[in-house]
Amino acid sequence: PHQATFEALADNACALKSAMNIKFLVYEINGGHKFDEKLRSQFNRLDELLAEIDSVDIVISQDGAPECSLYIGRWSSAFGGSGSYLGYSYQPAKLSEYRPELLEVDGEPHKFHFTKPLASGWYIEYEQY
Repeated sequence: PHQATFEALADNACALKSAMNIKFLVYEINGGHKFDEKLRSQFNRLDELLAEIDSVDIVISQDGAPECSLYIGRWSSAFGGSGSYLGYSYQPAKLSEYRPELLEVDGEPHKFHFTKPLASGWYIEYEQY
């Protein structure tokens, strides 16, 4: 039901990345960021789109081959150097198929990453470390 919102998020966030020539930005709604006023309407639209999917932040980056990668976290957990996270990724730099046999090695949790394609360049991304 939110496919159009995710497509608009990708268009808007990647246009901002290009206009600002940024390599990495964690953008938070109402985060007090200072940007060129000419881009204010685009940031306001980004706020609206994030609110539509009940999110308060987005990571905009260029990591590897994709010109623009986005990450919207849904949950994460960490303690003592290990943890996991799950979220939506747009054009992630690293794609990995789901292989549950890698979740544990010799009965112990193991580093594990997978991406599951959704639509329009978006993926579900999970990592256990």
